[in-house]
Amino acid sequence: MTPAEIFLLVFMIIFLLAAFVIIYLIITGIVLGPPKPPSPPVPPPTGPNTGNPPSSCNQNMLNDDFNCCVTGVVCNTAVLQFCTNGVCQCVTGSSFCPVSGFGGTPSCVFLNVDIANCGMCSRACTGGSTCCNGNCVDVLSTGSVNNCGKCGTVCTGANPTCCNGFCKDLSDDTQNCGACLFACGQGQLCCESVCTGPDNNDNCGFCGNACPVNTVCQNSTCVPGCPSGFLSCGGSCIDPLTSNTNCNGCGNVCSPGTYCQMGTCTNTSCSVPTEIYCPNLGYCISVQSNADFCGDCVTPCPNGPCVNGKCLCTDTTSCPSAYTCQPSTVVTPTVQPTGATGGTITGAGPGYCFAPSCLAGQVFCFNTQSCTVLAIDGNNCGSCGTFCGSGSCSSGLCTCPGGDIQCPNGYVCIAGTCQLR
Repeated sequence: MTPAEIFLLVFMIIFLLAAFVIIYLIITGIVLGPPKPPSPPVPPPTGPNTGNPPSSCNQNMLNDDFNCCVTGVVCNTAVLQFCTNGVCQCVTGSSFCPVSGFGGTPSCVFLNVDIANCGMCSRACTGGSTCCNGNCVDVLSTGSVNNCGKCGTVCTGANPTCCNGFCKDLSDDTQNCGACLFACGQGQLCCESVCTGPDNNDNCGFCGNACPVNTVCQNSTCVPGCPSGFLSCGGSCIDPLTSNTNCNGCGNVCSPGTYCQMGTCTNTSCSVPTEIYCPNLGYCISVQSNADFCGDCVTPCPNGPCVNGKCLCTDTTSCPSAYTCQPSTVVTPTVQPTGATGGTITGAGPGYCFAPSCLAGQVFCFNTQSCTVLAIDGNNCGSCGTFCGSGSCSSGLCTCPGGDIQCPNGYVCIAGTCQLR
């Protein structure tokens, strides 16, 4: 074959191969077939609480707190936000507060119990109150019978009254007799909301145990006659040393302005300015220096003198029960060799006994071993140890609707209250 024929043959072979490839592509539709639709755009990452529909989420990230719905979206679990079905949401039962959550940052809070967001965002409970079911409640108040001490504690049945966070029965509670914080004296009973005894003929040993006729309650037991030192006057046992109507004998009534003290009708005015009258004793004492009655009419000093109304002590064991020994501080002026003064030296001084701390408006009374409000406490009315008997205490004075007989020793009934004269 000539060169021209060879060239022509090669050209024909190449042409036929090209035609075969084009026909194949046309048949398979790759070249001339319908155009491929564009891919859908990828949704950009979004922040919490935007509500991305789950259909647009990566199914493996529907509950991923660090990649919620799409990569890079992190839920703030520190403020109780968690990834649920592809959305950063508050934990069940909580609500989102934009500025009043943890540390003032946007947070999920429980409005029913959060004292900073009680019932609604930014409404804070103040004055020591607690958030109960979305309402600010003082759980220590007397009226908080449905939330006593803590939310949901209901005072019912045998203990229907809330006293300082505890459900109490005021009819028989010696520490809350008739009223919250109204404590009965040592050895007394609380019977039908009234302190009585310790040896009461109507409640001898326990409430409702009345002694029969011609018997008297002694040491919580009904015994014949009157106890030693008492007289039977008009069917009642009386103390002739203190009874204003039977002073040193039945029917011996003290004249107005005088009172029965140690069996003698006398005036109760204390002649010494530093002394006070103690109705539980029936005479005047100096509570500033008396080791048996230090600071008031009931507190003794077990192992030390009484100085300025406080017991001296070396440690707590030398103080009255419940008191603690605290050292004092002494500031001593210094004297230079030249005789000049002006400097001071501070050192430890003698120890003094101090009563336990009480709430504002209360004082600690040794005789009842409790903190009390002197203005209303019938066992410590106006001062520790002043017992109102069958009367009540109002504004620090014993009431006496029944006359002088209801007043403490040395007091008379004037205009419905017992007053020292």
